[in-house]
Amino acid sequence: MKDKAALRKAYKQARLAITEAEFAGKSAEIYARLLPWLANQSVRGIHVYMPIEKHREVNTKPILEAIWSNPKQLAITSISDFFQLSMQSFLIHPDTEFQKDAWGIPSPIGAEGVAEKAIDIVIIPLLAFDLQGYRLGYGKGFYDRFLKICRKDVLKVGISLFEPEDSLPVDPHDVKMDFCFTPSQLFEF
Repeated sequence: MKDKAALRKAYKQARLAITEAEFAGKSAEIYARLLPWLANQSVRGIHVYMPIEKHREVNTKPILEAIWSNPKQLAITSISDFFQLSMQSFLIHPDTEFQKDAWGIPSPIGAEGVAEKAIDIVIIPLLAFDLQGYRLGYGKGFYDRFLKICRKDVLKVGISLFEPEDSLPVDPHDVKMDFCFTPSQLFEF
């Protein structure tokens, strides 16, 4: 089994190797599965990551638009603190302005803070995942720490451009996902 650093490097390269047309097609297939599923969830607060374009993360704008079209749901995102290795949650609206931070992450400007306990679903970025529901992120542990301060029943939902590995290296602090959407299917763990 490859170590996490080698896997990260391989999946970052694989993302960058995808053509724009392939990327758009894979993203559309993910939305085709995720958006109806999301519309059928009886939840209020949905945390959505803001994509880092240079890393070719799946664009979450269609997800946010679907949440904003449902008057019973609230869209939430976070600002990462790279010194504390933590994230703070904020309520966002269609008119929320964003500014890219030093790492290229769009961060909301002047948004209202939200307690993590108000979050029902977290849409999680990832590079890779496995059949047990573990994900491979960028290695800083932001989402593992963040998910541990959310409610125990929060739904953890990944989005992946690629199909799963049989297994990934797992550390004791790694938090398992509940679901992961790929272009070809929904995985439930």
